Amino acid sequence: MMSILWNILVFLAIILSVFGNPISQNGSQEFTCVCDPPDCGPANNDKFCRTPGKCFVHKQKVNGDYLIVRNCFGSVEHSNLNCYSNVESSSFKCCQGHYCNKELTVDPMPETVVENDDMSFVLKLVIGGSAVFLACVVFFLLVIFVRHFWYKHRAESLLANAEARLLEDDCMYKGGQDGLKQDQWSTGSGSGQPILVRRTVGKQVTLFEKIGKGRFGEVWRGKWLDEDVAVKTFSSIDETSWNHETEIYNTGMLRHENILGYYASDTVGILSCTQNWLIVHYHHNGSLYDYLQRSDIDMEEMLTLAHSAAAGLAHLHNEIKEGTGKHEKPAIAHRDIKSKNILVKDNGQCCLGDLGHAVRNDKMDTDVDLTKLRVGTKRYMAPEVLTESLNPAYFESFKSADVYSFGLVLWEIARRARPFAEEYRVPYWDVVPADPGFEDMIRVVAEEQQRPPIPNKWSKEPLMCEMTKIICECWAQNPRSRLTILRVKKNLFNMLKLITGDRAEKTEKLCPKIVDTSSGSSSGNSSGNFSARS
Repeated sequence: MMSILWNILVFLAIILSVFGNPISQNGSQEFTCVCDPPDCGPANNDKFCRTPGKCFVHKQKVNGDYLIVRNCFGSVEHSNLNCYSNVESSSFKCCQGHYCNKELTVDPMPETVVENDDMSFVLKLVIGGSAVFLACVVFFLLVIFVRHFWYKHRAESLLANAEARLLEDDCMYKGGQDGLKQDQWSTGSGSGQPILVRRTVGKQVTLFEKIGKGRFGEVWRGKWLDEDVAVKTFSSIDETSWNHETEIYNTGMLRHENILGYYASDTVGILSCTQNWLIVHYHHNGSLYDYLQRSDIDMEEMLTLAHSAAAGLAHLHNEIKEGTGKHEKPAIAHRDIKSKNILVKDNGQCCLGDLGHAVRNDKMDTDVDLTKLRVGTKRYMAPEVLTESLNPAYFESFKSADVYSFGLVLWEIARRARPFAEEYRVPYWDVVPADPGFEDMIRVVAEEQQRPPIPNKWSKEPLMCEMTKIICECWAQNPRSRLTILRVKKNLFNMLKLITGDRAEKTEKLCPKIVDTSSGSSSGNSSGNFSARS
């Protein structure tokens, strides 16, 4: 019965909407919306409401149950405000038209999960406990790692100390001193005997930084037994060069304060390649080439550098023999004298390094091809080396070629001496390219017989005038006219005494006496030409 009555009311409302739409008092059209009591109409029991705005359907939760509410807004402004603010809501929908909200449906409201206090406490407890447990595990593992690292480091340190003591027993110096550490000749290479170790030295050396690169490979600064060392690395294809230099350093009685100190040689495997190492003393000042570029020097520094370098070369050239025949050193020619192969020690003295091209006047030295004369650095080669007119059967020829090269080094040193200091330059910088070829050097040195320029102002100072004389007699065109390196050393020492007095003489007495065994030495005048500058 109620259903029939409801249909009749709806039919009458449709007829009214067709034949005449009600108009609100302000002249706008009104719509009839389905309304759920008690908020419908003046009597609160109507099932319809009228509005110039929009109808709506809203689903809300009351006491745990979903309740659908249909109604209309009292004004256009009210409907616009609510409808536009809930445009994305799935539980609130608006529509406009007669009874448009009757069949309008809304989606269920999203469930809101209310966290249970007890469950929340348990969850927090589990998470907190897990974090504490994990922290304990990490701390325990960290303690194990630190203890393992400490014990390993301590064991290696003890082993290194033990091996150092073994080295003292295994390494016997010819000078009567035992031990790895060297005495007052701290830059010497020892008696030349190889260092014997229970395991390879390379495993005890740590490389830190690359400090140079040359024809053989690279030079690294490293640490060995808490000391700074220089490590020359040779690739496996340069094993011959490594063997030769190792053999030279192991020459008996080579040890000298002005010869680069030698520790050991070793073959080291790095990843998939093999390297040959030569471990020598490390000097923080670097090479003489670097030292002269950094700053100028005074007269005493000039003579100290020059005299100490000459002392090192004189020790190489000298042949030492004893009556018993047990201790002897053959004469050695360096064959690559240049400022880059001379190192500057902390005390201001020089020491000679890079003996890779050196040759011994010894029947045992069979690993050097003496027929290959052009050995060394082209810029520093003597005229007879450039023209390949040197007689390899006469060993003094190699020593004389060293003296020529040493004369160029003396010129480099003197050029940086105050009060006439000039910008550092390499020899022949003004007449040959930066990387000269043999043709360039032959033309300048052998054919034109040019030499680096000697400034005229050097003649105004007695020491510089004497230095000029020594330089010119070193680089003389005729090898037989050149000074021996022993004579150069003595002349420089006499000049040094003029400045330092007894101090230089006391230093000289510390060095072993050297007997000049050269047969072709004379101090004749230089036949080489040189230019003068004011």
